[in-house]
Amino acid sequence: MEPVICVKFEKASKLLSKRWIGLIINQLMDGPKRFSTLESEIQISGKVLSTRLKELENEKLITRTVYAEVPVRVEYELTKKGYALKPVMNANNASGAKNIIIAGTIGHSKLIDKLVADKIIDADELLRNNLIDSNSYYKLKPYLILE
Repeated sequence: MEPVICVKFEKASKLLSKRWIGLIINQLMDGPKRFSTLESEIQISGKVLSTRLKELENEKLITRTVYAEVPVRVEYELTKKGYALKPVMNANNASGAKNIIIAGTIGHSKLIDKLVADKIIDADELLRNNLIDSNSYYKLKPYLILE
């Protein structure tokens, strides 16, 4: 008998593997954001961002709130279902920070700062594995995980 893939797992995998979806969810983990903020943070075209936001809204992972102001203000925020993806996003971020060196450079980024501050990864471990340099290490030192 062939193994059966869980339908819910397959649907979640397909959605999260779409380009930009993970980045959008990750950016919204910090709280509500306006369309233009997401567009500039992710560096994505407005058309693609709009399409992906609609997909996330249809899946009930985000809400779209329109404020009756001049000019109109629209914010996007994760729902409870969207925030339930936080462990998945944290694991993905930690794995990327530990295992991926972008363009062959070693250094620190806002992502690594956030992962250390959120106690997802340990700055000592990053230094031991040559994933950050000593200057970055001393910047991160106040956030070290103490166990």
